[in-house]
Amino acid sequence: LALRLYTGPLFEKYNIVNRGGALDEEKTPSFMKKRFLELCGGKDHSKCPNRYCTTNFVLTSGIIKTSKMTKVETVWRGISGGRLPLQFWKANATGVRGGVEYAFMSTTTDRKAGSPPCRGISVMPMEVHIRAMDDRRAARSTYVGIFE
Repeated sequence: LALRLYTGPLFEKYNIVNRGGALDEEKTPSFMKKRFLELCGGKDHSKCPNRYCTTNFVLTSGIIKTSKMTKVETVWRGISGGRLPLQFWKANATGVRGGVEYAFMSTTTDRKAGSPPCRGISVMPMEVHIRAMDDRRAARSTYVGIFE
């Protein structure tokens, strides 16, 4: 059920909890914190924000279990603005470059669908290789998806 809910409009709430709902609020960028409170805590901030703890736990469990049935392949994700930040290209003092996605990342096996033009904003396709026995978990949602 959690996987099916994620394939619809609720994905935004589940992802914003992971991106902007940090318990240590000082580490959360202000725009993410604001969006988290709007989606999960009410605009007046009068109620305790919903962190969807159980749903995110079940969703993660479903992705891990479903990933065991997902074949190794290349998937695509569109990056709006057409530019990755400098940290993706220039290594830091310890030689690390790249980034971390704090939330679940939706991708597609169709490169063209992974980079559609969107309201005049350039979208750059990012290629992601899914490998066997990898920390990256990929779960095909076609059999549970709302829009499939």
